[in-house]
Amino acid sequence: MISPFLCNIYLHQLDRALTRHNVPFVRYADDFLLFAPDQTTAQRAMEFARERLEGLDLELHPDKSRVVRAGPNVVFLGKPLPCPEPSPTNRRRRKPWAILMKGSGNRPEKSGAKSRVQ
Repeated sequence: MISPFLCNIYLHQLDRALTRHNVPFVRYADDFLLFAPDQTTAQRAMEFARERLEGLDLELHPDKSRVVRAGPNVVFLGKPLPCPEPSPTNRRRRKPWAILMKGSGNRPEKSGAKSRVQ
């Protein structure tokens, strides 16, 4: 019980940085989603989050962090994301981009050892 609590306290700095830079996000412990209107903005948001995490001596899990279209094919915390419906005034509106991210713990030490968040 204490580990998720400490994780949330530690990652509060990331939450504040994302909020200051107007990056929409959802985070639960070390799992989080960022949202962007297009792929280019999504890539920039992912790099921004990666840099903020490096400042906290953390890194993204390389196999679990990726940019995808938002929709029911995206599963977050075991649940598919709802598919946004186009508005009546804009039927051509495309689904936003989602950036799925999973923390993997501390950055590798010089010795090559790596800690992972379980």
